[in-house]
Amino acid sequence: VALKGRNPTGNAFVVTEVIQKPFPPCPSTSLRQLSAFHESAEFLGGNPMSMVIASGPFTLNSDLSFAPLQELLEYAKATAVDTLVLAGPFVASKHPLLQPPQAPNSKLPEDPAVVYERASTLIMKFAENSKCKVVLLPNTDDVLCSPVYPQPPSDAIDCQGNRSVLCASNPSQFLVNELQCAVSSEDLLIPLSRSAVTQNVGDRIASLAALMLRNGTFVPQSPVSDSLRMDMLRRSQCDLEGSPDLLVLPSLLKTCAMRVGETLVVNPGRLCRGNSPGTFARLSVHAPVQNIRNADGSLKQDVDADALENHRLPERAR
Repeated sequence: VALKGRNPTGNAFVVTEVIQKPFPPCPSTSLRQLSAFHESAEFLGGNPMSMVIASGPFTLNSDLSFAPLQELLEYAKATAVDTLVLAGPFVASKHPLLQPPQAPNSKLPEDPAVVYERASTLIMKFAENSKCKVVLLPNTDDVLCSPVYPQPPSDAIDCQGNRSVLCASNPSQFLVNELQCAVSSEDLLIPLSRSAVTQNVGDRIASLAALMLRNGTFVPQSPVSDSLRMDMLRRSQCDLEGSPDLLVLPSLLKTCAMRVGETLVVNPGRLCRGNSPGTFARLSVHAPVQNIRNADGSLKQDVDADALENHRLPERAR
């Protein structure tokens, strides 16, 4: 940042304005490609694009049946969701039923690999019986995944060669049609909130997300919080590619969907909170431009097909 102010006495600099970095450029796409994504029968056929975003844990503390995950997948199938993003932990290392027994002759915990197989079976069965694209992100609290951030894609869940399932890194950046999506399964807002020096900034989550976007990284603070097990040699993997259209930051802070610059920032919360049900997010994204094709599918003559259009996701999402 830069500070603007005055020093009338020579003893103290009085700040009158804080000048921050501008937001990086937002993505844009040609009208030809946008029309293909949203109006052609090959893609959305004029319908809004739907996306469901959920973050683990995906089972209650009282069992390892993954009943909440099953209900979420049934909801996604019933509502014909186009894209499903599942951010770990899938099997939390601190789950009570996976801890060593405290008393003699107590029942031994289940094998974590068996538990993962249970979750994997549910997800793969859903993917095989729907047209939905599924994106899976690990978490440092996943019992069979690397505990260091950033993380490579997890091999704990067997995608079985299913091309509709993407096992992504954590954090990850990927495209959904024209939309640039940036997702981290790690709760980055709480450690950033503890280290950020801000006052009278309005919405706390919006100001923290703005710090990430302006600095072009999921982890803008230095030094990094002790609560985040960070591999500093791979910190560049946390860099953002400009301003994404969608920034997903699961956290124990309040759930939200808000505009920060030209980015839609979403905190879907956690699907399970101990033995209580939690929350997830559903987005319905409408076309940025409409009715620019003729009945035969060709572009109208008065349309500049190569003109670039900003995505304006915060205005299009419901």
